[in-house]
Amino acid sequence: MAAPIRGIAFDLDGTLMNSLEDLAASVNEVLSAHGLPAHPLDAYHQMVGDGMRVLIERALGGRQTPELTGRLLPELMKVYDRDCVRLSRPYDGMPEAVAALKAAGVRLAVITNKPEPQAEKIVNHFYSGLFDGIYGLSGERRAKPDPALTLTALDELGVPAAEALFVGDSNVDIRTARAAGLRSVGVLWGFRSREELEEAGADRLISQPGELTELVQCGW
Repeated sequence: MAAPIRGIAFDLDGTLMNSLEDLAASVNEVLSAHGLPAHPLDAYHQMVGDGMRVLIERALGGRQTPELTGRLLPELMKVYDRDCVRLSRPYDGMPEAVAALKAAGVRLAVITNKPEPQAEKIVNHFYSGLFDGIYGLSGERRAKPDPALTLTALDELGVPAAEALFVGDSNVDIRTARAAGLRSVGVLWGFRSREELEEAGADRLISQPGELTELVQCGW
């Protein structure tokens, strides 16, 4: 019998938040300011998820050089910090599901490859008081799928990996869960496909946020 679920680590973009429009608009503004071609919104589905440096590298494509990335990244961070809650919205039903999980005593964390200041701004704006910890990239922290940040979060929350889930929308999240020893839940409303999540080896797939509360209440 599987261990009870006492903690859940959530990815942010594509899981808790539909943030694609703000990310795309911020990158496109920076690209256009330098006379570089912008991208349609749909193209960003495959660009996001690995942090802001990788995002601008992917947006630059064949034009990418370390020097150009180094110049554009600070500009992107400034624009995105200004606009990160302008168009982004929680997915339908997710705030209610998170609130129900918190009321049930589940310890909750956000683990994201977004820089921590912007992660905190978004989560505190849309999910105020619901998460026990918000963990993004800062300093020397390594991006997912490296498990270190997830394990740090679980340690601070007092939840062993065997009693935790990792919930996300991409193969990065499923790989993070495996590396950290967590059970994984892939969400089908995010930026990536069912096929990607299945190929990554997600333990469960869900199509509605309310299914998370059922997993906790009814058992894995």
